[in-house]
Amino acid sequence: MMDSISTISINPKDLPIIEIGESFRGFITPIDLLRAEGQIVFQMSFNQPPQGLLFKVIDSQFHFIAEIRDFDLILHRNGEAIKLDIKQVIDRSLTICFIINWSSRHLRLKCGNPGGDFLDSKEQLTQPIIPPSSLIKWAILKSLTPVTNYESEEKFRERVYSALLGLKEKIIAPGAINGFWNIHYSGGSIIAHSPKRETDIHPTIHALLHDQMLLGGIQVIPERKTGTGNLDFSFAASVQNLGVSEVFVEFKLAHSQDVIHGLESQLPNYMRNQHINYGAYCVLWFKCEWFDEPKEKELTDLEHELISKLPHINLPGIRVFTFDLGKQLSASRRVNKNFVAKEYSAEEAKEEFTNLASQWIQDVEGMSSTVEMAKHSAYQKIVSMGKVVIPFLLEDLRQNPLYWLSALRQITQKNPVQPEQRGKVKQMAEAWLNWGKQEGYIV
Repeated sequence: MMDSISTISINPKDLPIIEIGESFRGFITPIDLLRAEGQIVFQMSFNQPPQGLLFKVIDSQFHFIAEIRDFDLILHRNGEAIKLDIKQVIDRSLTICFIINWSSRHLRLKCGNPGGDFLDSKEQLTQPIIPPSSLIKWAILKSLTPVTNYESEEKFRERVYSALLGLKEKIIAPGAINGFWNIHYSGGSIIAHSPKRETDIHPTIHALLHDQMLLGGIQVIPERKTGTGNLDFSFAASVQNLGVSEVFVEFKLAHSQDVIHGLESQLPNYMRNQHINYGAYCVLWFKCEWFDEPKEKELTDLEHELISKLPHINLPGIRVFTFDLGKQLSASRRVNKNFVAKEYSAEEAKEEFTNLASQWIQDVEGMSSTVEMAKHSAYQKIVSMGKVVIPFLLEDLRQNPLYWLSALRQITQKNPVQPEQRGKVKQMAEAWLNWGKQEGYIV
């Protein structure tokens, strides 16, 4: 890691700036550089050793810059920088492949020649950083991001709710829940976990939602002032015949003393004061072997309690979402803990799947936690059926893209979903359908 970066002298009146080096235009686009996570891979042939700027994004509180200086490939982001000495790559050949990889929490560089070994900076961990909402707003106004003019508020709300449902899938990805917990060490050993404070969790949530909202032409506004307090997040987009519309989203820890008050009073007051039609109340559940609060409730109890409050709020545009951030059982333990697989003929398997799926859908109606839904006994019986049920899961996935993603991962022990597809439910389903075709389960 570098100790410092080169001094940048820019008139504040010229900000923001997004610039791509002349030689690299066509390989890199502005939308690439505004993502919270991404990877740029390109190969170029040079007449002389490359030097200078690959790209730069600069705003008053954010910069993201890649450059080649002498024989170093350098990536800067705010106060962090990483470099890779590429002299031996240049000495071998002037046909060079570059890989620039990042997320809100890391930077990484790779470089090499076609057919040869690649140099690798390894992953450099950073503080959570994403492009600020002011920069995204500017990019939307400049048409640097996809321009989306939603045909109705309902379609806009649907896009926001879909992103929140997709957030559930991102959270259960390996290692993802670590961003929500304080991990306590003694020497090199983990001795305890404790939930982070709500305000400390907001940057992680923002980072997980950022890219999907960016591609949907939606601006994420954290700490939105409402006149009666600050809302956690507002999602704003253009709607035909209405102009800019917003969906208000409030997050709350399940073990917070005011978790019910937040739904009954806090979010509704924010919405009424700003004349907002749609909102989402998102509850973060931490109870597991690491943490035992709330002591007298399970997640399904809290979900039912929250949902029962909705008819009395007199704001039909509010939906409740819950997110299970507790320690997850391994796939093998989830599959084998309670059920033993048996042999099925194709007809028996189809009938058993249909009956279990029908029972499951009926029993989990009204629940928003996909993790809790997947713990249902009927769902786990489907998983225990093993590979014989894969064709039925894939066929049903065409109509219900969120239902069977977890079951397919547990049964196959595979995940064809690419990092850039995570959280985008339809793309995740399409990745599984393509996998099913390649493996011969469906046509």
